This record gives sequence, C-alpha cells and structure tokens, in this order.
Amino acid sequence: MHQRQPRHLSSGAALASVFACVAILALAPRAAHAQGQCPTQFQEQTSGTVTDGGTICANAVGNKCTFNLDLCVNQPEASCTPQDLKKRTTHAASPTFCAGKIGKVKVKANGTSSVCGSFAGVTVKAKKHGTVARSCKIRGKAKQAKTSITLLCQPQSMPCSGATTTTITTATTTTTTLRCTCATSSFTRLSFTTSVGSGNCGTLQTSTGGSLGNLTCGGLYTGGGSAGVPLPFQVPDMGSSLTGLGPCSGTSLTLTRLTSTETGSNRNCTSVGCLFGPPLPIPNSTTTPISLCVINSVSADATGSADCVTGASNLSLPLSSELFLAGDLFPNAPGIQSCPVCNQTCNAGTNSGGPCNSDADCPGAGAGSCAGTIKCHGGPNDGMACTPGDSALNPSFPTTHDCPPTPTQDIGGLPIGFALSTGTMTATGQNLPGMNRVFCGFCRDINAAGTNCFEGDANTPPTAGCPRNNLCGSAGSPFNCCTGAGTGTCDQSPKPCTSSADCTDGSGTWPDCQQHNPGAFQFGTAKTITETGSAAGDLTDGAGHASTLVSIFCVPPTFNGSVDNTGDLPGPGAVSLPGTAQLQ
Repeated sequence: MHQRQPRHLSSGAALASVFACVAILALAPRAAHAQGQCPTQFQEQTSGTVTDGGTICANAVGNKCTFNLDLCVNQPEASCTPQDLKKRTTHAASPTFCAGKIGKVKVKANGTSSVCGSFAGVTVKAKKHGTVARSCKIRGKAKQAKTSITLLCQPQSMPCSGATTTTITTATTTTTTLRCTCATSSFTRLSFTTSVGSGNCGTLQTSTGGSLGNLTCGGLYTGGGSAGVPLPFQVPDMGSSLTGLGPCSGTSLTLTRLTSTETGSNRNCTSVGCLFGPPLPIPNSTTTPISLCVINSVSADATGSADCVTGASNLSLPLSSELFLAGDLFPNAPGIQSCPVCNQTCNAGTNSGGPCNSDADCPGAGAGSCAGTIKCHGGPNDGMACTPGDSALNPSFPTTHDCPPTPTQDIGGLPIGFALSTGTMTATGQNLPGMNRVFCGFCRDINAAGTNCFEGDANTPPTAGCPRNNLCGSAGSPFNCCTGAGTGTCDQSPKPCTSSADCTDGSGTWPDCQQHNPGAFQFGTAKTITETGSAAGDLTDGAGHASTLVSIFCVPPTFNGSVDNTGDLPGPGAVSLPGTAQLQ
C-alpha cells in the first residue's frame, strides 16, 4: 500500500488560510463507500482528514478564502475492500460552481493502492465584497465511494470560532486553527420572528378518530369543551425571540438563554423577565366586558436544541401570562380593543379621537378621516408616541409594549409550561374517575365537601365556600384542611395532576383530578389534539428560512369566575407560530 508522506505548509497558501477552522459534523453515516469499498476523502493541509459531511471554515483575506485541499482514494478503513481504480484520475467538483480552481484538487489512482493527490488552493469568495459569508459544497467520487464537504468563507468581522485553539507556526507565518463546534460556528444566536399564518397546522379528533375540525396556523386555542369565547385568537406577528448557541455535537446545537444586555432589548431576549411577543389581545365578542389583554414574559431561562442542517428545533420557554381584564377600551371603534393599540387617529365621525387602521374605522366620517397622529390609544401612555410592535391584523391590533395596559386592570398571572417544537405534538385526554377526556387536570373538590372548587381558589371575591383558612370554624370543619378556627392548610396554590393520587393536600380536601369541563376548544367530545410544525431546513447559509413552531400546553384557572366560566378554564391550550428562523 502506498504510504502517505508528511507534508509541510507552504507559506503562500498558509497565509491565505490564516484563521482557518475545521468543523467536523458528526452526521449520520453517509454513503462514503458502498458495499465495503474503501472511502474517498478530502484532506485539509493543516488539519488532516475532513469527515464526510464536515465543514472547513476560514476568514477572508480581502474578499476571498483559500482552502488548501487534496483528495485521497482507497483510504484504509476497518472492513473495507480497496477497489481497482486502475489509473483513473478523480477530480473534485462543485455542483454549484461556487469554488475557484477546484479542478486542481485531483488524484491519480494506482490500482488498489491508497493514494492522495497534491495539495491545491481552492478559493471561495465571500458575498457582497467580502462582507457576507458564503458556503460552498464540493464533492469527490471514485466509483461508488463518494464524499462531500462544505467550504465556509467568513468575513473578517465574523471570525471562525470554537471551543479549542491550536496554533501551528512555521518560519514564515503562524496559522491558527480553531476547532469549530458546528458548521455554523461563526454564528452566535438563533432568531425566530413570527409572521402571519395561513392554512391549517393541526387537528382536533374524537376518541374514534373522527375529525372535529382543523386548527389554523397562527391561531391560539384555549379552554375545554364548553368554552364560550370565539376561537381561535390571533397570534401577533413580528414577535422576535433570540436564543444563544451553546455546545454542538455533530449538527445538533444547544440553545441557551440570552439576556436583554446581550440582545439589546427586553423584547427579544429569552431569560427570566424578558417579554415574549407583543401584547396579546383576547377579545370576547360573546361577553365583551371580560375581554383580556395578556402580557407574556419568560419565567425560566430558555433551554433547547436545534439542528443546523435540518432546521429542526425544540425549545423550553416557560412563560408567565399576566391577565388584564380590560373589556373594550374603545366601544365607538369597530371590533374590540382589549389591549391599548398604537395606530392612527380618527379626525371625524362617531369615533373621532379614537384609534383607526383605515377610514372604515371612523364611522360617520368620509374619506381621509383616518389621518390623525399615530399614538397610544388607551392605557397609562394614552396619547404618547409609539411604534407598532405588530401588524394591523384585525381591529384589536396593532399592539406594542410602548402602550401597556392599565395596571389596575391586572387580575393576576398564569404559569404556562411553554414548550415549542418544529415537529408534531399530540395531547390525548385521559378518562379519569368523574370526568372523561381530561387534557389538563387540576386538583378539585367534588367528592370531599362538594364545593366544586379547584385547589388554590383564593375567595377574592369570596366564592361559595371554597376551602380557605378564613372559612375554618374548627379542626376539620367545614373542610378537612382546617386545624382550628381560622387556621389550617387550606390556603394552597393551584395543583396540576394526572390522577387523583396526586391530590392529597389538606387531608384530601381536593381529591379529584379534573379540568373545568371535558374536551377541548368548544368540543366536549375532543379526545386528541395535534399540532404539526415545520423545520426551517439548512440554516448554515445565514439566511432566513420559513418555519413553524407549535406547542400544546395547559392553562390553569384564573379564579376569576367570569373568565373561567366563559373560557372554560382550567383546560388545554394549543398554538402554532409561523415565522422565520435564522442563524445570526
């Protein structure tokens, strides 16, 4: 077998590859060799063999990168069989002709011997005069043994980086080789920005698989089978969330939280206290006075993973949803404005001085009536300048955190176990004692004192005898959780459950695991909720790619009787977020 001789850096070629870095992508095994044929492989002059599917990253000198490569055939590997390639010459190729001088990367076979060609400089130009990265795939094939790698040329402003650094010094130059953690090693964060959805992203089915309807993309659904509020709610567009990129294994990236200091804003970060999306209006045309405005914020640091080649991602992002019982802030304007809006002002008609997105929002006025100043309408910043945080999706929009809701309308916050995925999520309602088709159980008193109250009801205003310490008359009276007059263990928080075995607080004061009513989203017979996302595809080009994130979660009780009865809470929730994913 031919023995490969050590080679030395040529100063000219090495200088063009200063800061080169090799990222070995631990992809699933490809067809590098077929039926036991020994593989064909590329080698980089300073880093050695590049694994099939790997990426070499370099920073541009001027506006281009030079990669010093050679090509080898019949490379020794366990249990492989060298093929007789005779004297055939194998050339590297680029399917998109994005690399220069690639024809010089070639090897002349010598029968069944392991042979490598001479190193040659391959050039890749960064885009836009060297200011934007360019990636270029190249390949080599000898009979059925083939390999493909990616050359990534980064501008100087985006240095290749990685976990470890190796410095190779020659008499004329120093070449720093960084071991990248992924093909996207130059990127530092993953961005996702919501957009307006279209079509369907989910289904609702009975226990026999019968269809109860589709779940629309960009729609938010909440509540059990007796929900009386019109569904779905519209999810705001233009909401941006940024996660950091942690360690990479193969093509799998770890997603981490970013603080407002790191992103430059409290409106796109993903650490505790960051805002998630613009204000969310929950209009209720059936019972307008209980229309809500929801401000979502991050309650636990984001964690997750993403694949930089498929664009698939999973993100845990627990939220706190603060509810503001606002009703309709502008009854003279069409639709329901349950959140303060940021838009133009009617200068005539019955809605004069009120918000408008078009002349039609100014009843009784003529053309050009929606021409007043863009400002906050409603809330403590009423009349102040603002910038819309989303589009005018319907009369409840646009909203913005420049125009917050009135604090006195706050009725409390709900913890939402938000977990987002580009895959398919499914939830199935359980058949529990006393209630079937339970998606989101919470401990409740049906079979103790018979109050029908959920654990955690604070009696503010007092309800019909929900277990609380203030209602205790003596030990065990009127509830098991009473230990004396006015004292006990009745003052609890809402408790999620999956069976009655979870409901033991207060000596079994809330022994039943139930949601408000069976089913989901106005269908009492709903048994299965399915939401289907879509992966972004190859993100390594740094461009934005369409993607959809989905989540199925539980909505706890608000303990506002009107809201819980109309919204049928506690109960399930489901949402799909169409948008754009991009590595930055």
